[in-house]
Amino acid sequence: MFINMKLDIWSIFIIVVIFQGMFVISTFLLSKEKRERMSNRYLFLIILLFIWYLSEFLSIRQVYKVH
Repeated sequence: MFINMKLDIWSIFIIVVIFQGMFVISTFLLSKEKRERMSNRYLFLIILLFIWYLSEFLSIRQVYKVH
């Protein structure tokens, strides 16, 4: 399905931002002192929601052939 995926500058930017968000989430999960603060939980949820939104936007930018 994604073999013929066209990567323009916006798609590459979205992919880079998604990976950067996953990196920030992994640092929150691996650092014990950052994990225990309540404000970081809200930031974790905001980043997770933003990654979900970007992945949805990336998926609708692609053209799918329906037979």
